[in-house]
Amino acid sequence: MNRLSPHLYIVLLCLGLSLHARSQQPSSPRATTKKTPHKPRIFVVDEFPVTDNMFNHCDGCAFSSGPVESTDIVWFGDRQRSMTLAVELYTDYFRNAFYLFRNDDIPTAIIDSMELYTKSGDTVTRHQKRKYFRGLLRWAKPVASKYFVSTKGIALGDSTAKAIKIYGKPDHRTVSNGVIVFSWAFQGDGDYDGKTDLHGKPLAFDSFGHEITMCFRSDRLIGLIYHNDIP
Repeated sequence: MNRLSPHLYIVLLCLGLSLHARSQQPSSPRATTKKTPHKPRIFVVDEFPVTDNMFNHCDGCAFSSGPVESTDIVWFGDRQRSMTLAVELYTDYFRNAFYLFRNDDIPTAIIDSMELYTKSGDTVTRHQKRKYFRGLLRWAKPVASKYFVSTKGIALGDSTAKAIKIYGKPDHRTVSNGVIVFSWAFQGDGDYDGKTDLHGKPLAFDSFGHEITMCFRSDRLIGLIYHNDIP
């Protein structure tokens, strides 16, 4: 039997050791996709430019119409243009809600959503709201027309296209008695966990939640609600 030369033996020995070392190495892990933190766009909530000083005349006031009473709501009016802006307040003049509407075409969505009570503190029925709501408008304090335009430029008479351009596609759309109602709901950054996917919607800045309701007749805005969740 032929014996291997010392030189060839050493070469084969080194090759065998190299293959053995490679077989002992752990296999490379598969490439994984690292999920990056969700970073939604920021949305500054819309409001109307009324100041705290404009509420001084109505600190803790209550206005009534028949058995219906509004508390913690300050009413402003533009009689020349026949429109009303109602501001629902919370502690330290926090703007809990804004209601803007035409006096001659008040959407029922606005009337039904406003918190109104009896003089004994009970919640009034929907029928009572609709029957006596107009009587509350006489308490509206006249102010300049500039206060009826939102900080994002929204005003009565605007089109649906303008609303969608500013706020995006509405979450819901309903039609009742010829009135188209758009609604949006935005997650607030005040209680956002930083992980939930908002599916492309912006995050409401300095907010615990922001909701918008807009009512259109013949493609013209006749009323809206801006609602801010209480911190």
